[in-house]
Amino acid sequence: MKTKLFILVLLGIMLTGPAKAEPVRYYIPPGQLNVAFQIMDRGVSNILGMFPNATGSFVFDPVKKTVSNVKVAIETSSIMTANPSALPELRDLFAARDYPEISFVAASPVAFEKDNNDLRISGHMSMHGQNKPATFTMTFNNYEADSSPKGQAAMGFSARATIQRAEFDMSDPPEMPSRFGESITFQLEGEAIRQ
Repeated sequence: MKTKLFILVLLGIMLTGPAKAEPVRYYIPPGQLNVAFQIMDRGVSNILGMFPNATGSFVFDPVKKTVSNVKVAIETSSIMTANPSALPELRDLFAARDYPEISFVAASPVAFEKDNNDLRISGHMSMHGQNKPATFTMTFNNYEADSSPKGQAAMGFSARATIQRAEFDMSDPPEMPSRFGESITFQLEGEAIRQ
């Protein structure tokens, strides 16, 4: 049975040459990495927000079927939400003025799970002045040989991670001690361009 992973690897090898397929760096430029987050508000409903200013990169090895050197950089001050009354408290929660960037780095190679396009990428997230272990579940959605305006190959992916905000010393607003839930879920959707 041919899976998307098989097609992705095969195309990668074709692009880099059948005899010497080298690891390839992919870059996710601004505007092509969508970072969303979800957090419970007052125990009533989840707030959804976004960080529209973000970039990232990774290295894909089509022979070993691994992803390595994963890097994501998020501009904290770009935070947005459809709930305007919650935006000031969310800015305070993430301390956007004091900690202008959220980052995730995972250097070690990670192999795809058998017979699918999924990975569990463990690394370190820096947020709110803390650097803690974090794991993203990542799915590569598709591969296109020339999807970008310049005709470069591209890989689309989805990634998701849930962190406990107490680990990052993220406290509630003083006037509302139980405003936000204990966990924050991050969802990343991106299109990475072959370099």
